[in-house]
Amino acid sequence: MTSPAPHESSAQRRRELVARRLRAAGISDARAKPDTAIPRRSDPRRAPLSFAQQHAWSYQQAHPDSVANNLCLVLTATGTLDLDALGTAFAAVVDRHEVLRTTYHADPEGEPYQYIHPTLPPPITRVDLGTLSAPARQQQVDALVEEAVTEPFDLAKEGPLRLRFLRHSRDSHTIVLLIQHIVWDGMTLAAISKDLRNAYELVLLGRTPDTTVVHPQYADYAEWEQRTWRERPSTAEDHAYWRQRLTPPAAPLALPYREGAPAVPSDQGAREDRRLTGTTPSQLRELARTWATTPFVVFLACYAEVLRDRAQATDISLGTLAVDRDHPGTDRLVGNFSNPVVLRFDLAGATDFADLVRRVQDGYEPGFVHRGYPFLPLANELAGHDGTGRVPFFDSLVVFVAQDIEGPDLPGVRTTWERADNGAAQFPLVPLGLEVFVREAGIDVQFTYSTDMFDRETVRTLLDDLDSALRRASGTRS
Repeated sequence: MTSPAPHESSAQRRRELVARRLRAAGISDARAKPDTAIPRRSDPRRAPLSFAQQHAWSYQQAHPDSVANNLCLVLTATGTLDLDALGTAFAAVVDRHEVLRTTYHADPEGEPYQYIHPTLPPPITRVDLGTLSAPARQQQVDALVEEAVTEPFDLAKEGPLRLRFLRHSRDSHTIVLLIQHIVWDGMTLAAISKDLRNAYELVLLGRTPDTTVVHPQYADYAEWEQRTWRERPSTAEDHAYWRQRLTPPAAPLALPYREGAPAVPSDQGAREDRRLTGTTPSQLRELARTWATTPFVVFLACYAEVLRDRAQATDISLGTLAVDRDHPGTDRLVGNFSNPVVLRFDLAGATDFADLVRRVQDGYEPGFVHRGYPFLPLANELAGHDGTGRVPFFDSLVVFVAQDIEGPDLPGVRTTWERADNGAAQFPLVPLGLEVFVREAGIDVQFTYSTDMFDRETVRTLLDDLDSALRRASGTRS
């Protein structure tokens, strides 16, 4: 999980590329341009949940002790960092973004709603590790991070953000940012980072940071989404597409599961990280240009090839996440604007890798066009899924980030960040979750897997297979 500008330009280029290909095929994409502005909600203190929030809330209600939706960023800060100013800056960010001072409840009829508090400061724990030796200090940092990431949120009683400031020395700190997935998507870090820098700079200058609550806020989006999605011109067409595409669904993949794997796994998981060596970012982009597609599609073709060969199946379904921040003002908001999308590929009779890419492109494009139909009501209608159990339609979820993601850029401080493993399966109860980060230095992957379903060696073998598939693909154009 970049700075906002590269992400936006990359997303725009991807939309334009797909739109051109769709027009050439005689298919329109009603979402090629941003929609109308989102109106203010009817109640300033209360709003319904968005579909993304509903999914996270339903799961947490059913599994209150779960930390599967805990997202923990560990920031390493080197330089002159004023922790008092940083705490004030984080409080200003919470004041500016209503979703960070929101709790979640159910009315007497059981309908969930979000309540926006006038103030709800994030809890900040401070620990001074300066007296410890370097090895003992790192051991303590690791313990404090694990403690933070494994404490579940009570969404009815607390805000979705917790902070820990760990001081190593005058010029060295670790910042632990724990946030609940109910308010997080791939663009949230960029939104927090920008506002945090602005607030921190003003505090250092002795000025009051800007806490203006800009319109729209996430609760405005949630109410608008719930009120209008059935009325949008594209909804009937989207529904017809998904009903046809997922009826009947693809058979579950016969992946190399553990012997005796439970029919109903827990959400316990682990993560395997690797920098791939089979191709470089520039080679992946060149492959995409060669086949007039996107790097994501080329990567998906390699991954689909691995799953096809391992599962001995040609009807492959994968999940991904589409982030809907096209509406004016949503690009600057903290919040979860993501929607799961099912990508289904027919690989029967694929003759070579170029043909494989075409098959994946043929499955990707219409799925992308119809990405606006909310997954939760669709999954409920077609598979009885209410957000609390194993996600239907796919066994693996792939998230592809096409550029570096930068953390907070604070004056006088050099920061790096990494995401801590929360010990749970990604997107709860999806057996395999693959996040791909295309950085200038290389292609990094984080493979999160259900420990009830897979052992680590199997996952490492799948990563070996993926690396080899990318190497072969690069060889076809070398």
